[in-house]
Amino acid sequence: MSDLAAHVLETIRREELAPSGTRILCALSGGPDSVVMLHLLRSLAPERGWDLAAGHVDHALRPDSGADADFCRDLCEDWGVPFRTERVRWDDPGGRPAANVEARARDARYGILGAWAAENGARLAVAHHADDRAETFLAQLIRGAGPHGLSLPHYRREDGVIRPLLDCSRSELRAYRDDHSLPFRADPTNTDGSSLRARLRAEVMPVLLRENPEAVRAIGRAGRTLARTADFLDGEADRAAASLGLPGPPGEFLLDGPRAQPYHPVVLSTLLWKAVRQLGGDAGFEPLDRCVSAWRAGDSFHVDLPGGVRISIDQTRVALFRTEALPALPERSVSIPGRVSWDGGERESGRGFLHLNVETAEPPKNPGADSGPYRVWIDADRVIGPLTVRSRRPGDRYRPLGMEGSVKIQDLFVDRKIPRRVRDTLPIVTDAEGILWVPGFRVDHRGRITESTVKA
Repeated sequence: MSDLAAHVLETIRREELAPSGTRILCALSGGPDSVVMLHLLRSLAPERGWDLAAGHVDHALRPDSGADADFCRDLCEDWGVPFRTERVRWDDPGGRPAANVEARARDARYGILGAWAAENGARLAVAHHADDRAETFLAQLIRGAGPHGLSLPHYRREDGVIRPLLDCSRSELRAYRDDHSLPFRADPTNTDGSSLRARLRAEVMPVLLRENPEAVRAIGRAGRTLARTADFLDGEADRAAASLGLPGPPGEFLLDGPRAQPYHPVVLSTLLWKAVRQLGGDAGFEPLDRCVSAWRAGDSFHVDLPGGVRISIDQTRVALFRTEALPALPERSVSIPGRVSWDGGERESGRGFLHLNVETAEPPKNPGADSGPYRVWIDADRVIGPLTVRSRRPGDRYRPLGMEGSVKIQDLFVDRKIPRRVRDTLPIVTDAEGILWVPGFRVDHRGRITESTVKA
């Protein structure tokens, strides 16, 4: 076993990237790094019991891109490795992306290879190495990234993609390639200077390596330190969220305003960043810093962020929400007793699950004391027909317990300052006669518990 193979195997074992018997799909571009990765994993596969295959995606961005696919096919045939390839069909005018070419090509590549890996229960392996990580670090640094952005890439992505070469330098891979006379295809876009990464590789990295020959490893250590910093901040932000979180409508994060003072601004900024990401938005440090300053000062402030997320701050609370209206709650029937649920994906709320439980029992002696905004007692004999849970409808009215007359549901929501975009997601419990209860508000007067109530 070569020194580099032993080094890669140590990484795989330490990071638990591919236990014995794992199916591995190697992303094979035909370039030197992916060829070296396939050669290394192929040499280790018999001992580890890996089931190895390779996949190539032809992005159709160069006239000779088909030759790369042919090269990969021939190489895998010579090495006895199962192979699969697919050519991307772009819908754009001219047959190729007009903008964001690198990002769209990357998304297409991972989409195709990820689907193949999932079909076969395999882990997708990519040939990112230590120099790639250093270049990513520098690219993120000059964009102003924080600890989370500077801690990437990891040995294993959240989607299961593994990077077994991440501890290897480009020079080590080149030496291995030359020692084993491995063939490869050269991609001219890696050296044409058209991308930031290519310019960093050609112009910046040589300067850093002259100053410190171990610059690649030093940057890797910094990235690992920042990864631990990001993990620490995540934990602190989660604890702050648990303490400062307030009940709110689906699709919205509500945080207490005045009680934020004891928390460090970086923790609060991380909390906001995580909430924005969970809502499907994006945010840099500058707008988040302004939000934290307003939050701690008790000032009013709001900002609209990329991805359709708004942060709104006043003297009492901080609200984060998507600006577009959420879809209406799907209608459900519920038996007595029974249970009905909606999951977060169905409601597109980003706030987990909604459950409604209906139980029967003897009526309480003091229904007011045993009730709350989301728990009520209803006289079972006053329920007419089946129970249905639905969203609001035009003209909906009901008579809250103790009131002389009925009120519009619309007016209730407006008075409670429930945002317009979430009103259709709120549940309303009805029977054949009308509305019995609006969760979060009082039960309808018709369903009240009285001295003559036998069953609730």
